[in-house]
Amino acid sequence: MSSTVTTMQQKFGTNPADCTSFISPSIGPCHYEMDIWSHLEGQLRQAGVSDVHNPRVCTAAISTAISLTEPNKAKRDGCSPSLP
Repeated sequence: MSSTVTTMQQKFGTNPADCTSFISPSIGPCHYEMDIWSHLEGQLRQAGVSDVHNPRVCTAAISTAISLTEPNKAKRDGCSPSLP
């Protein structure tokens, strides 16, 4: 992420403080050992982007909720199985 922000600064004169970032739905920490959301959010903030939107929608939780194989796992582990 920081390299993307740096490239935008160099090529377009972008001020990271003027940027808005959205982290899309992806696999969440309830289904993956690494918290990708927090990692991406940290990288963006470190690069100077202060307006970061992170809905924390877990795509694996959505699949779980649809399949009903583990209906309470997403709720128990703090992932949102649907869009806010």
